[in-house]
Amino acid sequence: MESQYLISAETFLKFVYPETRDLCKHFLTLVSGILVFSITFSEKIVEFHKADVWPRRLLLFAWSMLVSAFLAGGLSLTMLFVSASRAAGNHPGWGRLMELGGLTLFAAGGAFVLALLTLVACGVLAVLRRERDARKAPAEAA
Repeated sequence: MESQYLISAETFLKFVYPETRDLCKHFLTLVSGILVFSITFSEKIVEFHKADVWPRRLLLFAWSMLVSAFLAGGLSLTMLFVSASRAAGNHPGWGRLMELGGLTLFAAGGAFVLALLTLVACGVLAVLRRERDARKAPAEAA
């Protein structure tokens, strides 16, 4: 056991790793689902082919953050697996890799939240644009 960590390799393997592994798998499923959903319905959200520059850029940024979150989540899962393998074999360095895997998962969560906020901003801009266009239409008809 590495003395700087408060948990033993046995505790990590028995409790922390299985729970974190499940968290990573659920996180990856959620991120990929939201990415596919937002790409599929991008026409409904922002009317991508007619959208102004900012809604398009925001949507592309949200997609890049979702892809980043997915990659970081996968990397975190991999690091945690290698850490568990090292801990099971009593190899040194498992604790640092566990810590790095946790920090990577935390960064993935941050990218995910940023992507969700950006998607909300895209939706707000789309609603405001539709209201603006609706107000213009009667004025142009007269």
